[in-house]
Amino acid sequence: MREKPKADETNNYAYNKRLRPFANNLRKKMTKAEACLWKDVLKNMSGVIQRIEKMVDAIGQSSPPPAPPPAGDMADSTRIRG
Repeated sequence: MREKPKADETNNYAYNKRLRPFANNLRKKMTKAEACLWKDVLKNMSGVIQRIEKMVDAIGQSSPPPAPPPAGDMADSTRIRG
């Protein structure tokens, strides 16, 4: 029996090109139940994507982070305080 190849960049993550026609056929000839399931999943995904975009917009509209303190004499920062 043949061993399964390890998934890595050299073998395109063990992608099997011979499965492409089967995948296309299954996708194009899905049952009504499968179509309804996908429709529901994709509809829910759009809501998730919209919430993520809303959060990113809110973060972008908030005030920018404070500026770092001005650079000073580094000798003081390396001295052991005690």
